[in-house]
Amino acid sequence: MKDTEVQNAITGGALERLINVLEEQNKILRDQCEQAERVGDTLDEVVNALDMLGEVLRDGLANLIP
Repeated sequence: MKDTEVQNAITGGALERLINVLEEQNKILRDQCEQAERVGDTLDEVVNALDMLGEVLRDGLANLIP
């Protein structure tokens, strides 16, 4: 094997490992993005529920005050 063939084999192996690591990190980031979207959706639901609760409380207080 020539020196350049050995260098290419080493570089190729290192490149393959790097690609595998980057693909794994990409999967992790996708999962985290999906989790963040779900959290955002949940927060939207909480805000909507609090808005409804505020309206109910406001209406209830309005009925108590003559």
